[in-house]
Amino acid sequence: MRALLLGAALLLAACSGTGIRPGTDDGQHWQLSGKIGLRGPQLAESAYLNWRQCGDDFDVRISGPLGQTVAKIAGHGTQMQLWFEGREPVLTAEPEILMEQQLGWSIPLRALRYWVRGEASPTAGTAEIQRQPESPPDSLQQNGWHIDYLAYHQNGDTALPAKLKMSNPASIQATLIINEWLLGNAACR
Repeated sequence: MRALLLGAALLLAACSGTGIRPGTDDGQHWQLSGKIGLRGPQLAESAYLNWRQCGDDFDVRISGPLGQTVAKIAGHGTQMQLWFEGREPVLTAEPEILMEQQLGWSIPLRALRYWVRGEASPTAGTAEIQRQPESPPDSLQQNGWHIDYLAYHQNGDTALPAKLKMSNPASIQATLIINEWLLGNAACR
């Protein structure tokens, strides 16, 4: 029995990722991998997420349970290209509208770039941030969305979200579990 419990603990540790891998955090070059769950009136889905941010360039891949890529979003600045499994790629400046049309749900991708790091988006309007003194945010409200930061990865002075819950009363609820962060130029290779 003890060996079974030890084996289960090792398996869970192996699946959980390493948190924050060594690197210098400049806020502009990073990669995260994790899992996202989405819930809404007609929606209950989960997928794996891999996001690479290199300055203004980004690449987001959403994969199903067997690892096949079901969607890819890539872009620079305001132009984004979206690929959905079985469909032709589409170039857009309004990815949220396109996601709503194609998938029936949408999340604010431009703001999410900042929210996943525990920061307010500089382009999404006024933000209200709740935090304890000298601590990373507990919650953030911006552009009709409420984000709760439920856990953090800590590596020295760097703290980055490990689990966050995002909700918009008119839309959906998303839970993001970030298993691993890679920081600095190594993320962009």
